[in-house]
Amino acid sequence: MHIFTKTMDERKILYCDGACKSNNKKDQSQRRMFICYVDESIPGHFQIRARMQKGGSNNIAELLAIDQTLCYALNKGYKNILIRTDSQVVYHWIENGGIRGKVNNPEFTQKLLDRITRLRSWFINLEFQIVPRSLNKAGIKLEKKTKKWKNLITKH
Repeated sequence: MHIFTKTMDERKILYCDGACKSNNKKDQSQRRMFICYVDESIPGHFQIRARMQKGGSNNIAELLAIDQTLCYALNKGYKNILIRTDSQVVYHWIENGGIRGKVNNPEFTQKLLDRITRLRSWFINLEFQIVPRSLNKAGIKLEKKTKKWKNLITKH
């Protein structure tokens, strides 16, 4: 009889960040969210994705970044991870299991938060840590790339 046991693997440190272009526009259809995650264990690794989402915001983008970082970790088979983010708001939403304050798309945001809560059960050890913006490797990558894209768009 074979008994399946989860073993503790080496702790993986993942950074994530999200941002919303045109976050201040009333016309929410003009907003575009970007997310980035960085796997510290793979030199030079990062992923950036864009998503059109009616009602997008910086906080929703941050939450999407955490969701996608967890999906990435699952696909890699990581069981012991530390996710570093610079979003205090989203960190507290995750730790408290609910959204607080005014949110552009509360139903979508709560569904995403519930999904993150379910994903947590797949890990042996999952911790979140707030880091200063200047130390968030995903935020640094995201800012550099989106500035390049903005320059390319405005030049043409």
